[in-house]
Amino acid sequence: MSSSLTKPTRNSLVQKLTGTTWGASASCLRTTALALVYSTTEYCAPVWTNSVHTSAIDTQLNQTLRLITGCLKPTPTHWLPALSNIAPAHLRREKCLQRELAKAHCSPELPIHQDLEGFGRKRLKSRNPPALLMGDSLTTRTLEEAWTAEWEALRDQANPFSALPLRVPPAGFEEPRRVWSALNRLRTGVGNCGHHWYKWGWSSSSACSCGHPDQTINHIILECPLTKYTGDVDDFKILSDEAVAYLGRAKF
Repeated sequence: MSSSLTKPTRNSLVQKLTGTTWGASASCLRTTALALVYSTTEYCAPVWTNSVHTSAIDTQLNQTLRLITGCLKPTPTHWLPALSNIAPAHLRREKCLQRELAKAHCSPELPIHQDLEGFGRKRLKSRNPPALLMGDSLTTRTLEEAWTAEWEALRDQANPFSALPLRVPPAGFEEPRRVWSALNRLRTGVGNCGHHWYKWGWSSSSACSCGHPDQTINHIILECPLTKYTGDVDDFKILSDEAVAYLGRAKF
């Protein structure tokens, strides 16, 4: 068998540090991912950020973020950067481009200025320099502003757990793996429950063992007489001792 088939991928190396209920802390996984995965996927990013193949890279980065957060694959992808405390990949590439252009502006004699001034617009996006397409947005918004605007547009305003602070680790970042994973599945509403098992074709019914016709994560925590949390739901926001103990026993 060729070595290319047996050589472990970078994501598989990160996965060695995680399990369903055990593994390194989120902060450790985040540092590992930035050093091992992101450093490679962002190499020369200002040059190829318009490429049609960036989606293939983002797919792998989403898998990296799932390893950090413990989220399942059907989790909406906009949750993953917020829970991992890593800005979305396309915004990070834009930031890399900002830095390169800032360096170029400090040296007006560089050939890049002549190249951009005399470059005619091409029909295909991938054939145009990123700086030419992105224009003023590169200099008028920061990474934090762009990420905040994107998050506010995508998040479910009705979800009380979606009011996460960006650019700082969310609550639970240093908790044990079992607690951290369960907390993030609670936040996103996507976990091992009857509702999703039925949706994924793993079960013939979405009913809960208590008799409720639809076993969602919210039902398990707030309504089910067999498993519901007896304290205040805000305990999961501040991670009280009772909430941490409950999440440590959770099976979703």
